[in-house]
Amino acid sequence: MKYLDPRNDIAFRKVFGQHKNLCISLLNSLLPLPEGSEIESIEYVDDMVVPRTPDHKNSVVDVRCTDNHNRTFIVEMQMYWTDTFMSRTLLNSAKAYAEQSKRSMKFGDLMPVYALCIINDCFLKGERFKDDYLHVYSISHESYPDLKIPGMTFVFVELPKFHSDSKVFNKMAQLWLKYLKDVDGKTSREQIDPDLLDNELTNQAIDILEESSFTSSEMAAYDRYWDSVMVVRSSLSDAEREGEAKGRAEGLAEGLEIGAHEKSIAIARNMLATGKFSIEEIASLTSLSIEDIDSLTQA
Repeated sequence: MKYLDPRNDIAFRKVFGQHKNLCISLLNSLLPLPEGSEIESIEYVDDMVVPRTPDHKNSVVDVRCTDNHNRTFIVEMQMYWTDTFMSRTLLNSAKAYAEQSKRSMKFGDLMPVYALCIINDCFLKGERFKDDYLHVYSISHESYPDLKIPGMTFVFVELPKFHSDSKVFNKMAQLWLKYLKDVDGKTSREQIDPDLLDNELTNQAIDILEESSFTSSEMAAYDRYWDSVMVVRSSLSDAEREGEAKGRAEGLAEGLEIGAHEKSIAIARNMLATGKFSIEEIASLTSLSIEDIDSLTQA
């Protein structure tokens, strides 16, 4: 018996995109929801964030759902950090928030959008952030942070910074983060943390990761995802060097922005060159839109 890696997009979507009770628990444990407003039920929404007008761009998210209060939740599992990932998250959340106007709602009836991004990488580095694995962003007054504009909340988890002795604000958060970090590659239940097996929800999620529970087509997609991660990682160092050179040539601020975009373009080109990956798969691993990637195939 072998347990697969829950950080792989295929496995992550199988666990949290097909089992509502597990998704609800993950969201309730990691999001800063107001007291007394925990999620009770959800309905999944197509993972394609559809634009309101033809000139806006499509993007793909791992899991998207709405709850019994009509709040929207976007969940993403990202294996590596890119300089434009936050921009992509902001755009996806803004699209989801704006889509509510299609239902002829009044401005006062618009419901919040929450984005939960779990990243198998670190983006805030240095001594100041060494123990901070969870970061919550919201729209706040610059001088009075307690004054907020409601509507969108963003939660980023740096998974490598989480450890068994890390400070957590609830038991389920600890269990889910431990699940995402530690189950991969185990070949018997005896190798898995007993705390995960003793909890009904994480135990169910472990069972789903048994290799035998995946169909042959799911396993092919699972392996193809790791192939794509290898292509991305092999592309990053060259793209970073090119971006840094561009930054020195064109000015730091503008150059860094250009370098980040060119890094994503380089990754997408390399993935397209293999002929193994669909445009949707490439979009899920880069910060590019489907239209951006489609244009590369026609260049």
